[in-house]
Amino acid sequence: MKTKKVLEIYRNCGAYLEATEIEHFLLNSGKHSASFLQSATVFQHPRQTRDIALWILTEINRIDWDIENKIEVVAVPAVGAIPLGCEVARILGVKIIYAEKGLEGEMYFRKGFEFEPGTRFLVLEDVITSGATLKKVINLVGNKGGEVIICGAVIDRSGTHLDFGHSFARSVKLDLPTFAPQDCPYCKAGSQAVKI
Repeated sequence: MKTKKVLEIYRNCGAYLEATEIEHFLLNSGKHSASFLQSATVFQHPRQTRDIALWILTEINRIDWDIENKIEVVAVPAVGAIPLGCEVARILGVKIIYAEKGLEGEMYFRKGFEFEPGTRFLVLEDVITSGATLKKVINLVGNKGGEVIICGAVIDRSGTHLDFGHSFARSVKLDLPTFAPQDCPYCKAGSQAVKI
């Protein structure tokens, strides 16, 4: 039921995009797909963002019922997951920080996002395909002395079991095939991969 509701929100907001004969999608992971989930389009709408935040928190609470008393900071990657992180942090009554991508692809926290060693974190992403960005934020938190209690994503479209080294919660798991560029059937059919 939750999967249906999440997808309904994405579709109603025009955030669930599907390939046409002339173009398909180049994902942040570098893979190609016939489907793209544009969370930023959903997160323009506060009510829908709140609903999605509550659903991911429900899944997190299934793993750890006392999570609200353990988390001190929510961390997300910039920029797409920031509205989600803000809403989750608001509900939990904690602060949020976000990680940005540097010129070499490394993640960093800007000045002012300092925290004490041992600070307890929830690390979130909106949509994961390979999980690489979520892993980078988890590693960044750990390298700065923070303790990741749990991590999660609204939509897991990885199609596999991903190991983040911490408990992982997701609202929705979708089977949306992805392809390496050299194996992409849409490219072979003459469709162009576009970055959204």
